[in-house]
Amino acid sequence: MKKHLKKSIALLLCAAALGACFCGTTVVAAEKIYDLPQEYRVAGGHANYDLSAKADEQDFDFYTEFDKPPSVVDEKIVCRSLAEQKIIYNKAIFTEVDISVDIGTINKNGKFDAGIYVGVQSDMSGKLDDITAYNINLERGADKNAYFLKLHCFERMYAGVKAEIGPVVLPMNTVRLRVVIKNGTLYAFVNGESTPRLTYSVGNISGYVGFRSFYSPNTFDNISIIGAANEIDRSGLNELRLKAQAMIDSGTLTADSLEKLSRAIADSETAIAQGDAYETERACDALKAAMAAVIYKCDFEILEKFIAEAQNIIDNGVGKYTRNSFISLGKVLDKCKTLTAESDEDTLSYWAGRLRLRIDELIGYGDGK
Repeated sequence: MKKHLKKSIALLLCAAALGACFCGTTVVAAEKIYDLPQEYRVAGGHANYDLSAKADEQDFDFYTEFDKPPSVVDEKIVCRSLAEQKIIYNKAIFTEVDISVDIGTINKNGKFDAGIYVGVQSDMSGKLDDITAYNINLERGADKNAYFLKLHCFERMYAGVKAEIGPVVLPMNTVRLRVVIKNGTLYAFVNGESTPRLTYSVGNISGYVGFRSFYSPNTFDNISIIGAANEIDRSGLNELRLKAQAMIDSGTLTADSLEKLSRAIADSETAIAQGDAYETERACDALKAAMAAVIYKCDFEILEKFIAEAQNIIDNGVGKYTRNSFISLGKVLDKCKTLTAESDEDTLSYWAGRLRLRIDELIGYGDGK
């Protein structure tokens, strides 16, 4: 589905655990959209697809030269047919755009001949090369880890290679390809790199964007498209900010947690006001981290209750829980037993929170949790 912040933040008495919350995508080399230097960023909103919802398919048109067209299988666009296959994002036309995708091979170490379309005009079909567009393609033979990055041009027929670099040594089976068009120049990046591998002047082009697989069984996943044609969505970050503020309003945070969370909220408010897709995601990640690290104030009396609960589990829970979760609880319990009523508040709060989490995160067998 288009990823937005998921509404699951669990507040514990002595620790906050932030649930699944996504402002971006999980991708090769842990790429974040804001890893891109300012000079390559484009204005506009962020459309992000993990292809987990049936409705996602409606935003893409599928073409094939012959045989079966591409389809969504296991939350990926899959091109199985040995033909030229086109996938076009049909929601908007872009002049400046930042598009990225994970491209994989269906067959382990198989042939790799796939990439991204930009500047796609509407007069296209499934026929071979019947498209007007630029295609930035990653190409290698089977069992080769040396790729060639090529910029192909099509004008309702194949118009040749306009630029090429290689060989480039990259992972065998999955590569993250990112293409930016800004101020009439095309930039191609691989695997989260901040410096383009290929640069080419394309002039003032506009059109749809999409993906191409050429006689190569490939997959496309974790699709990110940033551009002025996309709506800027501040709702997810704003919702997260309000939940963070509620943590502060509870009046139960340690001084250090209060300071860090307040700073993250202020940064998120700046990002919301700016409406910048890149900084919005950066602020989102910073706020998530601050919320996940929150420590609530706890005194020794509360810690003693947690110690008693944990000790009861240790005494009676042998065989009921997985070895790792059971041992982890025991180690934190041993540390907590070394604390006293004279221990400082931050130390008591931290270890009480850790112990509470270890109790709540036990993984049980049979009659266990």
